[in-house]
Amino acid sequence: MFKTAAAVSVLFALSAACSSTATCCKNAPCPNTQAIVLELAQENADVVRLSVHAIPPGKSQMIAIASTSTEKLGKPSDQEDLDAVSSGQNVVLHEGDNVDVTVPILAFEGKYTAAVGATMKAADQQAGVEAALVLAAKIETRMMADIKRQK
Repeated sequence: MFKTAAAVSVLFALSAACSSTATCCKNAPCPNTQAIVLELAQENADVVRLSVHAIPPGKSQMIAIASTSTEKLGKPSDQEDLDAVSSGQNVVLHEGDNVDVTVPILAFEGKYTAAVGATMKAADQQAGVEAALVLAAKIETRMMADIKRQK
């Protein structure tokens, strides 16, 4: 019974995050989350790419539910995104002069259900990682606020 309630909570959470009141992002799998990603990326000049990965309601595969890269929207998540969610650990990759940080978010019963992928311009890797962690926390907070509003 408890596991069933937890599964329903996870599905409800992602359903709320994917609800549409954001007119700017209707073609995204999760318009509210897409609006958050675009807003935060616009506020931070060091963002090269910002994405959120999760399994949307009615689907069985983790995809990019929101992204500054239109080519990534709705596409299957990369291995580092899957690894971050399954391990609960951040994954840091180097992409030329940039740092790509994947952060697990939205934990339910000790398991993560989504990940934020933030590719940052970073002359200093640690500064890039810290900036990505701040963005991930902001996205998670805003997604949770959407979830609570929809309850």
